[in-house]
Amino acid sequence: MNSSGEETRFHRIRLHGPWQAEVVQSDTENLVGKQQKLSVASDWIDWLGAGFCGTVSLIRRFGCPTGLHKDQRVWLIVELVDFNGCVRLNELSLGELNPAGVLRIEVGQQLLMRNVLRIDLFLTNANTSLGRTQLTGGLTGSVRLEIEE
Repeated sequence: MNSSGEETRFHRIRLHGPWQAEVVQSDTENLVGKQQKLSVASDWIDWLGAGFCGTVSLIRRFGCPTGLHKDQRVWLIVELVDFNGCVRLNELSLGELNPAGVLRIEVGQQLLMRNVLRIDLFLTNANTSLGRTQLTGGLTGSVRLEIEE
């Protein structure tokens, strides 16, 4: 609801793919630099294996939504990340990710004509002690822009 009691409506732009994924750190040296195109939502078990520990950087390029008004609010939503991470838009840090929450942040003022969204996800050996023996991680939920109408 907005301040006048009306329900707020959103136009949604899903950023499902393609994402360029790259292993930037790994406890297995031969995986560093390995790249893959992914769609979201996905788990990276198929290309990194069930025992992967390290950092994967995911990059999605997109254009600025057309027809935006200068005072219109645009939100970036990142849901269901597995395990921890951080989000950057055009090299500006937007926040931290964890499996218990959803990142929802207003990004309208940071949008450029061409944008680069970068999500770095971290899976360490310590995370496997939480019962994570079968899944390796990834962006397992939706990533999208929501524009208030």
